[in-house]
Amino acid sequence: MKSLGNNAALCLFIWVTSLSHLLAQEDFEFDESSLETIENRWWKAFKTTLAHSQTFNDEDHLTHQRSSLQIEFEKIFFNSWYIRIDGKSTYYSDQDILSENQPKGLSDNKWQDFWVQYSGTHCNTKLGKQKLLWGAVEGTFAVDVVTPFDSTEQLFTDYSNLRTAQDMLTLECFSKIQAIQLFIVHNAELDTVSLTENFDLSSKQTGTEWGGRWKIYRPGIDLSLLFAQLYQNQPTTVSSNNIDNLAVAQQDFVGLSASIGQKQWLYKADLGLKYQHSTYLITTASWIIDFALGLEYTTPNNHNFNAGFWKSKSQEPLIIDLLLFTAGWSHSYWQDTLSVNLLTTFRDAYHSLYAQYQLNDYWQISAAVTNAHINNNENTPFPIASGTSVTGQIKWQF
Repeated sequence: MKSLGNNAALCLFIWVTSLSHLLAQEDFEFDESSLETIENRWWKAFKTTLAHSQTFNDEDHLTHQRSSLQIEFEKIFFNSWYIRIDGKSTYYSDQDILSENQPKGLSDNKWQDFWVQYSGTHCNTKLGKQKLLWGAVEGTFAVDVVTPFDSTEQLFTDYSNLRTAQDMLTLECFSKIQAIQLFIVHNAELDTVSLTENFDLSSKQTGTEWGGRWKIYRPGIDLSLLFAQLYQNQPTTVSSNNIDNLAVAQQDFVGLSASIGQKQWLYKADLGLKYQHSTYLITTASWIIDFALGLEYTTPNNHNFNAGFWKSKSQEPLIIDLLLFTAGWSHSYWQDTLSVNLLTTFRDAYHSLYAQYQLNDYWQISAAVTNAHINNNENTPFPIASGTSVTGQIKWQF
């Protein structure tokens, strides 16, 4: 099966490389507007962030205490090449819940981005550690199935902070009305739930993942067709002889994502269908269907309101069905120096109010208040602790 998947992935990349030559005969263009112009002096491309945060629960107990050093580097060179590096080192004190009572605490180092991109006239290709996010409906993951979660990070209102970069090669070709994207992951990562190796699901061996997206865009309309061969990001717990084991199944995935904009309204929908292969622990194959709807409204003075619905249904009894309703609001004040975000879900009650204030070019402070009542953590895309908590953070960027 792995050999078949690898050969298919290789054939896909050969096909798209040939396709890009054919597409060049059409009116194809590469939009470089997203590439930030950086001064030629290489040291100007560095950005360093020092941060410290603490979280207290409703019993006035310290649950999170961590400090981090983040170094970013991004630069355009030789006109067609672009590199981005984002490394983060975090120290978790002995009072942090993730240090698991280690007397000297724990530290963790990771690459959040480490890739190089080459941009041609009609296509670009990117190689290295990166994230690939699919789908239109925020806060739902019906088709956003490629990049796994990192639950060692705290959730406030931005789900993109909870993702794990993977070693990946992507190829993307653009025109005025469509875009074709292919990806291949050498050795797929899984969801990370702990800093310690015995609980780290990423230590489980997987294999190659590959897939692609065909995106069509017209004024006010985006439509994407998705396909992939993947491993489930969150392993299934299987009990055998009173022993719990983690089973990782391979999945064939197809999906559809769409968004329609009308003045200040944005309507979104995602549909995903997975065929989960059997394993030595999960003895029967099964189908999983995910469906999500979203609605977004922006007022004339830039208040943003959004709502979403996500339903997941599986034939496999070991996989718990999921039903989730989300709602959110965001707005910026004082010439965008203060941003406020609200996130709430209605399946299990989870509410988070997050505010971030930019004091000046170097200092930034933020605070969050969260309240959660989780009945079953196995039925959430990431673990959330029940109760009320307050978090404060300070950052120094230079």
